[in-house]
Amino acid sequence: MSLYENKYRVTYEAFSKFSAKISKVDTKQELLSIIESHLKYLFNYKFFRVLIKDEDSLKSFNIFYNSRYPAKLIQDNIFEYEENLLAKNIPLYQDTDAGFLNEYKEPLELYEGKLWGWYFKYQDVKLCVSLISDKSRPFIIKDVEILNLLIDSFFTKYQQLKLRNRLNYKNRNLESAINVIKSQKLQISKIVENQKDIIEQRTRALKQKNNELAEISRLNAHSVREPLSRILGLIEIADLYSLEELKSEILEKLKLSAQDLDKALKDVISKSSKAIEKSSGEELLEGE
Repeated sequence: MSLYENKYRVTYEAFSKFSAKISKVDTKQELLSIIESHLKYLFNYKFFRVLIKDEDSLKSFNIFYNSRYPAKLIQDNIFEYEENLLAKNIPLYQDTDAGFLNEYKEPLELYEGKLWGWYFKYQDVKLCVSLISDKSRPFIIKDVEILNLLIDSFFTKYQQLKLRNRLNYKNRNLESAINVIKSQKLQISKIVENQKDIIEQRTRALKQKNNELAEISRLNAHSVREPLSRILGLIEIADLYSLEELKSEILEKLKLSAQDLDKALKDVISKSSKAIEKSSGEELLEGE
C-alpha cells in the first residue's frame, strides 16, 4: 500500500468515527466541539471557518489550529472574499497573510499562507467554507473530497438540530396556548357554576316571594273579604230592624265584624311591609 493510500485509509477511518459521534450530539455547541476535536485528523489547516447565510441571519464559527478557545457559533461580520463567494459561487485559492483575522487575536505564524474558499448551497441556506494553510500544514486538492463530506455531515446535523429546536419552541408555545385555554375554560366553568348558583338562589327567592304574594292574596280573598261581607250584609238588613233591635243586635255584630276586618287588614299590611323590606334588602345586596 502506497503512502498516499495509507494516508487516506486513515483519514476515512477518522471520518467514520467523526460521523458516528456527530450523529449522537444534541446541541449545536456539541456539534462544533466534535468538529474542532476531529478536524485535525481529516486534513491540514491553520484556520478553518464556516459562514452560514440563512434567510436574513448570518452566523459563523471559526476554528484556529491549537487554539486555547473553543469554537462557538456567533453573529459575525462577513469578509470580503466571502461576499465574492456568495456573489460568484466560484472557489478561490490565493496567497494570504491572514491580516483580516487580526481582530480575533489568534496569531497564525504563517509561512507562505494560502487562502482556500468554497461555496455551498442547501435549499435556501448558503454556506461559505474557507481555510488557511501554509507550508507547515499544507492543504491539497485531494483533501477537498474529505472537506465536502465534512460539510455535508455538518449541515445535515445542523439542520436537524435547528428544526428540532424550532419544533420544541412551537411545542412549548402550543403547550402554553393549551394551558391558557385550559385556564380560560376553568374560569368559564367557574363563571357558569357561579351563574347557576345565582340563578338557583334567585329562583328560590322568587318562589319565596310568590309564596308570600300568594299568602297576601289569600288574606285579601278570605281574611279581609269575610268580615267585610258580614258588614255589608248587616248594613243591607239594617232597615228591617227597629232602633232598639239595631242597638242590641246589629251594632254589636257590626262591631265584631269591624274588629275582625281591622285585624285582617293589619295582618295584610304587616306581611306586605315585611315582603317589601326583604325585597329592598336583597336588591341592595345585589347592587353591592
